[in-house]
Amino acid sequence: MSGEATVLLLGLILLLAIGWIYLLWRLQRADARIARLEVHSRDALPERLRSAADNVSAAPPEPPPPVAAPSRERSRDDWEALLGGDWLNKAGIFVLVVGIALALGYSFTRIGPWGRVGASLAVCCLLLASGVLLEHRPPYNRFARGLLGGGWAALYVTVFAMHSIPAARVVESSSLEAALLLAVSSGMIAHSLRYHSQALTGVAYFAAFGTLGIVQLSALPYVALIPLAVSLLYVAHRCRWMGLAVLGVIAAWAVCVLHAGSAAILWQAQAAFTVYWLAFELFDVAHPEAWLLPWNALGFAGLSLVKWEAAAPERLWMVVSAGALAYLIGALARVRSRRWQGAATLALALATIAIFLKLERPWVAIALTFEAELCYLLGVRLKAGYLRWLGTCLFALPVLRLLSEDLAAQPPTTWVPSTGLDAALFYMNQALYASDSFYGYAGGGMLAMVVAREVSGGMLTVAWGLQGLTLLIAGFPLRDRVLRISGLILLLFCILKLFGWDLRHLDTLPRILSFLVLGLILVGVSWVYTRFRGRITKYL
Repeated sequence: MSGEATVLLLGLILLLAIGWIYLLWRLQRADARIARLEVHSRDALPERLRSAADNVSAAPPEPPPPVAAPSRERSRDDWEALLGGDWLNKAGIFVLVVGIALALGYSFTRIGPWGRVGASLAVCCLLLASGVLLEHRPPYNRFARGLLGGGWAALYVTVFAMHSIPAARVVESSSLEAALLLAVSSGMIAHSLRYHSQALTGVAYFAAFGTLGIVQLSALPYVALIPLAVSLLYVAHRCRWMGLAVLGVIAAWAVCVLHAGSAAILWQAQAAFTVYWLAFELFDVAHPEAWLLPWNALGFAGLSLVKWEAAAPERLWMVVSAGALAYLIGALARVRSRRWQGAATLALALATIAIFLKLERPWVAIALTFEAELCYLLGVRLKAGYLRWLGTCLFALPVLRLLSEDLAAQPPTTWVPSTGLDAALFYMNQALYASDSFYGYAGGGMLAMVVAREVSGGMLTVAWGLQGLTLLIAGFPLRDRVLRISGLILLLFCILKLFGWDLRHLDTLPRILSFLVLGLILVGVSWVYTRFRGRITKYL
């Protein structure tokens, strides 16, 4: 009974297909006959009438009457025609392809796998044949393109189901399935290049991606996306369709997100993600105007992190480090196009995440400092202001962490070494690139925090006063205005601390010592500025 039902269903579909193709063929013959009759009636006119018609056609044309502006009612008609004739066509094709995919996975009781696959292939052929026959008829151009796109999308999904969906499995060899998918992808490419229609190509690929995303598949859904994505990028490259490439990267990663909970083995999923990422990355390097980088990075990094966090969280830092290295190479590959900034930012961001994942608290700040300094030095060496700005942002991470957490909650041994290192590097950066004067002020602030941690509370004002004096003295021979201003600011802060804190909270002897020492320092500085004004002017 199952075999009889299969034969009956296939016969019915075949009859419908033959009838539909025969009807389209008769319509084409009717159009050709009407055209021949028009030519024949024109030739059958009397000679006098034909000469009059020729004279009329040879006469100079009269100026056309003024064309009235399109009315609002006409605009509504256009929208209605666009909605009913174009949008509904594409929506209907997509719904039909999804229905075919759902039917392939549905366990009919009286139809076996060959019956499901045969019925689906018959519908695919019907759609493609209808599109080919209707494409040359002017009223049906867009309609035919929708049929062609839907036919290719349905054929791709059907071929994939022939091995990957148990209810429709008729191909046991995965190699044969890969060859069939490659053949269908080649057909889609050839059809797209022949018609050079972005609308037709978009419908075909969107329907295929959307169907793979909606239908629940028991086999790996990631494998089917590889030839689909690669063929789409090839068509976009040949035809310079950057919009189609953006559609491809979003659609591919969206399908992966929809199937993120599948039972795919970790290394298989990661291998597929890497292939997708590499394909879109190479396209973005070759066509930087498409700007696929943010979408590709979001999909690849997000899905990889989710997979590794669930399967092997202890090795997550290795994956992130590999991603940082990959984007570093991508940034170097984009140097010629001068659009390397995005890839460089991603490389530094992933390297920072790897530092937080792998290292313990005392070493995180030191590693971040070295990463920031390396980025800043590259910016100075290559004269790249963006790299210097990135290095400055990276320096802000350990500084903010120091101010928000480490000062109050951690012992000095955990943050004093890194803070002292920051101060030294800040002064070095200010010396290398004088325009970044804020590094000098930041270095003074970091050094003041180290002094505050190493000196007891009663002598802190004296220590800060001596630090301010040292900065001031060093600023003259070095002709460094930042050092001098930093020293003056620190001395003024010591004055505020004397009257705002020391006068009420310090013991008598430390209070007296603080006032005496700071007073002598302030008077001495003032005397130097006054006595040697002429000599000092050349240092200012």
